Amino acid sequence: MVSQIRQYPDGITSCVEEYYGELKEDITKKTLSLISFFSYNGFAEVEFKVSQNNEIYLIEVNPRICGWGKAFKYKFLNFNEFIKRFYEQDIVLENSTKKVIWINLLRDILAIVKNREWKSIFTLFKAHHDMFEINDPKPFFMQIVNRMKG
Repeated sequence: MVSQIRQYPDGITSCVEEYYGELKEDITKKTLSLISFFSYNGFAEVEFKVSQNNEIYLIEVNPRICGWGKAFKYKFLNFNEFIKRFYEQDIVLENSTKKVIWINLLRDILAIVKNREWKSIFTLFKAHHDMFEINDPKPFFMQIVNRMKG
């Protein structure tokens, strides 16, 4: 479960961090109830909005993992093996105790600059990035090239 920290542009997530707040249990119950009601089996993103007086509102359900889904690789120690054997239903995710922070590197830099959140720049060094991989940097650089084109 994650909480959205920053967006860039408005409405598009640039940074999320794992959520351990007081509403975690209530949100988990609502999520499991919803997924169970539809007898859904697979990955899904269930998005809620929490009001200032802690009322929980369902925003949407996506039957896919969004961009921050790559953070699962860091949270669950055997995630790649789990994916390979998902339909065998004989493997359980091994949960890491590490708190996960995920960013889209380019969008988050732009969000930090736009909002003048200079202290947030340190997040860039402790977060997991969705696009930048040292062994495959092309997707990261192509998003910059594509942004410059149009």
